[in-house]
Amino acid sequence: MLHPLLNDIGNTALTLTSKQQTRVAQWIEHEEPAFVARCNKLSHLKHHEVLLGTLTKAIRDRETLIDRHANEMKEMNNLLQQHLGDKGFSNDLAEEWLVLAHLWLLTQGYSNIHRSLAKEHASDIATKLANITQLERKTIHKNLMAAYAIGQQHQPRPHWMQKIKRLFSTKS
Repeated sequence: MLHPLLNDIGNTALTLTSKQQTRVAQWIEHEEPAFVARCNKLSHLKHHEVLLGTLTKAIRDRETLIDRHANEMKEMNNLLQQHLGDKGFSNDLAEEWLVLAHLWLLTQGYSNIHRSLAKEHASDIATKLANITQLERKTIHKNLMAAYAIGQQHQPRPHWMQKIKRLFSTKS
C-alpha cells in the first residue's frame, strides 16, 4: 500500500542515490503493517493524509534523537573527518532523517501544505543536518524544496467538469 502511494505522489521523480532508495525501501517494509492498520482505523482520511501524519511522526522522532545527540555527532564527524577525510564515515541517523525529510516534503507538496511552512521545515532540517554532517545547508534545502515541488506536480487534477461546476457554484 505504501509503495504505490509513494509512487503516485512522486517518489520515483525524486533524485535519490541508490543508498537513499534502499533506505526508502527499508522504511516502507518496516512501516507498511502499521500504515495499513492506521489507514483502516482512520478510514475517513485519504491515504496521503495518513502518510503525512506517519512521516511527521517519523521526522519528529528522529529529530528528537538528533537534537539529543547533536554535539556528540558533530564531534565524531569532525574527528573522523580529520583522520579519514571524506571516506569511511556515515551517520545513519542523519542519512535516514534526510531520506524521510524528502518523503515528508514530497507529501507536503502533494497535500498542498502551504509553501512557506514547507520552506520553514526544509530550512530547519537543512540547518540541523549541515551542523552534524559534511552536507551543505543550501544544497539540502534546495533538494528538499525540489521534493515539495515534485509533490505539488503530482497532485490529482480535477476533471474539467468539476472545474466548470465549481466555477458556476461560486458565482451564485
